[in-house]
Amino acid sequence: MAVLAREQGITPPSDTSRSPVPARDWEAAVGSRIAARARPVKLERGVLHVRAASSTWAQELSMLCEPILAQLKARGIAVESLRFRVGPVDPPERAKTRGDVRTAPPAVKLPEALAAQIEHVADEALREAIRRAAAKNLGWQRMRASRKRTAPPEAETATTTRAARGPRPVAPENAPQDRAGAQSSAAPRRTRGST
Repeated sequence: MAVLAREQGITPPSDTSRSPVPARDWEAAVGSRIAARARPVKLERGVLHVRAASSTWAQELSMLCEPILAQLKARGIAVESLRFRVGPVDPPERAKTRGDVRTAPPAVKLPEALAAQIEHVADEALREAIRRAAAKNLGWQRMRASRKRTAPPEAETATTTRAARGPRPVAPENAPQDRAGAQSSAAPRRTRGST
């Protein structure tokens, strides 16, 4: 309590406040490339303050004010002008895609030998944590094994790395011709200045 009473004068930085423009609207208005390098910070009296990752980005964006304003107004955001400042810009948070989300497999019943070994742990909380972790780990192993069995053979070869090919012997019909022999059977080459 004494720490809180002593530190009441500390205020959080303004960066922690919510963005004045929803992230989806901002990205839709400027595009994902710009949204990764510029963030709206505050909206005051119709002026949207935007933090850009570098002075180059701030200058480029100042030249794109009109189309950005039109896009923001079309999305119902009351903006009259834009003002750009240089500062750190964190990458935008992306919603997880279907590929990013993995469902955990169900826990598997522990084999009796493993369960007996875990019972030797003296601390009850630690014993329970080990039991849960081992059951989940066995669940993941079982899921991986079942995926490998059901995967089509061509999918397995596509994901495995192939060894580099070694040199192959040249078949006689594919061997390059001897250049000296090839020129002797052809007409002599003419050089510059010869007639």
